[in-house]
Amino acid sequence: MAYIGRDLQYGVLDKQTLTGSNGVKTAFTLTYGVASASSLLVLVGGVVQEPDVAYTASGTSLDFTEAPEATDTVYVVFLGKELAIATAQSDLAYQTGTGDGSDTTPIATLNRTVPAATDIMVMLNGVTQVPGTDYTVSGTTLTFTTAPANGENILVYFLGIAMNIGVPSDDTVSTAKLMDASVTQAKIHGDVILGGTSIGNNNVIRTNTTTITANATFLSNTNGMSAGPVSIASGVIVSMTSGSVWTIV
Repeated sequence: MAYIGRDLQYGVLDKQTLTGSNGVKTAFTLTYGVASASSLLVLVGGVVQEPDVAYTASGTSLDFTEAPEATDTVYVVFLGKELAIATAQSDLAYQTGTGDGSDTTPIATLNRTVPAATDIMVMLNGVTQVPGTDYTVSGTTLTFTTAPANGENILVYFLGIAMNIGVPSDDTVSTAKLMDASVTQAKIHGDVILGGTSIGNNNVIRTNTTTITANATFLSNTNGMSAGPVSIASGVIVSMTSGSVWTIV
C-alpha cells in the first residue's frame, strides 16, 4: 500500500482494538501513552474520527465526545508515542509551532541554542522526525527538509543545549592541564614571553621568535636561553632579576 508523504522508515505502527463499547462508555485506556489526540488515528465502525473533536487523548486516556455503539468496531493506530524520560516531563524544555505548507523554518527562532540536530526531538502531529534527514538545526534555526503542512502541529523537545562555560580567569589553569606544544605564550608575573612551537620527531626542535615584542621578566635565580639572533622591539623591556642569566646562542 502506498503512503502519502514520506514512507514509513522504522518498524511498524502499533494498533490497539478497544473493547467494552456499549453505547454509554466514552472513556478507554490506551496501551501506550500519547502526547495528544493528533498522535492517534482512531476509527469507529471503519470511519476515521477527527482528533480533538470526536475524541481527546492524553497519556493513556482516550475520551470520546459520543460513546461508540456496542456494534461498532473501535481501534486506534499509534502515530506517535509519549516520550518516556528519567526526569519529570515538566523539567524537559519544549517549544511549539504550526506549519503553513510553504515555510521550511516555521519556528522563526528556537528558544535555546542547539549544538546538533540530534540534541532535539521534533514531532509533526505527534510523528517523530529523523534528525539530519527530515530537519537540520544551526544555533537557534530549525530547518525542515520539506515544509510542514498548513496547520500541522510542530513540537520540539530540547534534549541538549549549547552552554557557555566562560573563560578561565588569569592564573587558574596549571601547566599539567595543557597539551604539550600547544602553548605559544607563557605568562610570568603578569608579563608575556612570546615563544615558538616545538617541531620535529618527538618535538626535538624548540623554536623561538626572532623579536621580543612584549615585556618579559626573569624570576630570581633562573636561567633562560634563546636561539639568536634576537632583537627587542622598541619600548619593550626584558627585566633580569637577582641571580637570573639569559644566554643567547
